[in-house]
Amino acid sequence: MPNWQDYVGGNIAKAKDYAGKNKKGKIVSMELIEVKGKDNTQQTRLCAMVGGIDKAIPFNRTACEAFAKKYGDDYNKWLNKPITVNSKDTGKTGDFRYEWSILAS
Repeated sequence: MPNWQDYVGGNIAKAKDYAGKNKKGKIVSMELIEVKGKDNTQQTRLCAMVGGIDKAIPFNRTACEAFAKKYGDDYNKWLNKPITVNSKDTGKTGDFRYEWSILAS
C-alpha cells in the first residue's frame, strides 16, 4: 500500500523506518549530507549508503566509534563492510521514541 511518508521528509532514514526490521547489507558509500535541524539550521551528517536500503543511514558517535574500532578511523575503509540496521520502539513519546541499532556485523 502506498504511503505518503515514503515520499516526504528527505533521503535520510529515520529510526522508525526500520523498527523491528533487522536490515542487513554492505556499505556502498559514506556521504556527508546536509540536513535541516529542528532549529532550522543546516547540519552536516555522516551517512552510510547501504545496498538494499533506499535511504541514507545517519551515523551518530556510537555507530562511528563501533566501526572505527573494528575497521579504523578512516571511514573510506568502512566501504563494502557488513552492517545491520534496526531500531526499537522505546515506548517514550516525542523525538526519541525509537532507538537505533547500527552494528558492524
